[in-house]
Amino acid sequence: MVVSVVILVGGCNAQPISKSGFLTGFSAADIIKGSYDQASAQKEFRLSGGATSSKLGSRSIHHVDEIADLVISESDEPFFLSRVKGKMEERLRNSGCRVSGEGSGDNKHTLEYTDGTVNGWIDIFGLRGQGDSYKLVIVITEN
Repeated sequence: MVVSVVILVGGCNAQPISKSGFLTGFSAADIIKGSYDQASAQKEFRLSGGATSSKLGSRSIHHVDEIADLVISESDEPFFLSRVKGKMEERLRNSGCRVSGEGSGDNKHTLEYTDGTVNGWIDIFGLRGQGDSYKLVIVITEN
């Protein structure tokens, strides 16, 4: 019984898993809404995804996947992805993060960032479906 109480009390005193200010306030829906071309008639979308966090010793890892079903014309795809990347960079900086690296190619963007001792990276890419059907994928990982 004493061992159970010690384990229980130790678990209650565990430090919370630290996240960047960016990840704490992240909203894929806000990023997407702000990235649509203002002339675009179709601004509704379906968003799905999930998040996991784990801690082992002093190391914590956070992983967020967001997938949005959108309507984006093939001709607007590169501009849309560029606007999503721009909105992500803006949110990173506004939350106190420093963008430490980036990459782009073939309808994919990657951002690396730091927030104190937290390091993170974001992958942004799209998958075309039939017609103007489009899936935007945002993957965020922090440690």
